[in-house]
Amino acid sequence: MHIPILLYHHVDSDVARISDPYCVSARRFRWQMEYLALHGYTSIDLNTAARIQSGEHFEGKPVIITFDDGYTNNYSIAFPILQELGLAATIFLLPDYCGKFAPESGDAMLNWQQIAEMSRYDVDFQSHGMSHTTLLGKNPALIYKEAIESKKMLSDQLAKQIDFFAYPFGQYDNVVQSQIQAAGYIGACGGTPMLDGSWPDDYAIGRTEIFESDRHLHFGFKVKRGYDYQLYLRKLGGRVKRRFRSS
Repeated sequence: MHIPILLYHHVDSDVARISDPYCVSARRFRWQMEYLALHGYTSIDLNTAARIQSGEHFEGKPVIITFDDGYTNNYSIAFPILQELGLAATIFLLPDYCGKFAPESGDAMLNWQQIAEMSRYDVDFQSHGMSHTTLLGKNPALIYKEAIESKKMLSDQLAKQIDFFAYPFGQYDNVVQSQIQAAGYIGACGGTPMLDGSWPDDYAIGRTEIFESDRHLHFGFKVKRGYDYQLYLRKLGGRVKRRFRSS
């Protein structure tokens, strides 16, 4: 079963913030969520998706709505919209930044009180590492430390098991994957989806990033296919070429 996994960062109403390529305006986010509700999608978490991928029956059209980093506008702007429409979401947190300001941008991050409130209303929290640093090329011991410490801190704060990890910047290789697995995660998000919507393996779960520039038809295409038009055609063309060469 194809399960679209959508990726957001900021949702904001501030004109200056909306110019950020990783920000979707509150207005556009609302109609995107309304689109999902209108078209009969049911928002689920990654644990449910993993069971579906393993063969568990699911009645309906699942979708996963994810946010990376954990900015306060996820609470002040996105969360009320999700609540209003009865949609669940997953936020990948950076425990080192919770209740502070991101050193790269100065953006305010979710505090533990906000996180606790959201967790009571269909928002799932998982790990994005302790701090927003790429894990590529790092010593395996440092990768493991980043993964295990964030897992423990989130588990202690939220009194729940932390099962999934999102690679910072979506970057990973076999070494990073092996350390995330060793730290006890059952899956990790990074890269783009497969054309058929499947997961190539549990530690390479593709997501589809959503942008302010995505118009109605484009957003609908991304939800259904997992790609924008151009990338989908390139992927499809590559598949056809491989089949032709092997025939």
